[in-house]
Amino acid sequence: KALPQGSDPAPIQAAGPSYGCPATFNDADGDASSLPGGAPQLDILHGDVALASDGTHVRAALTVQNLSTTVPTGWLNEDWIMYWTQPDNGVPPPTGDVSDAYAVAATVDVLGNITYSDGTIAFDSSGGYSYTAVNTVTGSFAPGENGRVEIDAPLSDVGLASGTQMGTVGGATDEGNNVEGLIVDEAAGGGSWTLGTPSCLG
Repeated sequence: KALPQGSDPAPIQAAGPSYGCPATFNDADGDASSLPGGAPQLDILHGDVALASDGTHVRAALTVQNLSTTVPTGWLNEDWIMYWTQPDNGVPPPTGDVSDAYAVAATVDVLGNITYSDGTIAFDSSGGYSYTAVNTVTGSFAPGENGRVEIDAPLSDVGLASGTQMGTVGGATDEGNNVEGLIVDEAAGGGSWTLGTPSCLG
């Protein structure tokens, strides 16, 4: 399970920089909290969802300060996660958790291997979460300043269709190993997002 560092920082929708496009949610630059040092590859700037041109996939992407496959020192992997709170995924939260939602993730291991998946994410009352991968999917990884990691999941995997109300759309990044994880950054939008609404993905 990935846990917050120190007091629980609730997901927020910060002003963030202007990208000249309608981001699904923005986040302040420089607010990521990584141990033992900085991790600009995990510092969220904005998150976006869009219906793919084929009409059968959702595109979910996080743009970060400086994307790379460098895993922070002392950890074995890092994750970029996007989730939405509607529709209900029908999965009862695990014991000790309070909610469960559809999610997608990109994971990089210490060797630099990238995997993309869809699944579910369970949240507890203290701000921690556990992501469970269900299916391997496709995605893209564009490193560098304002780099973007994107996960493309079949709509049927994640309860969506064009025009679906997605509830709150949020994102999180974390660093972890086989025993524990640390949430590095979180952000979420306000209100309910409708799939098909223009975003920075088009």
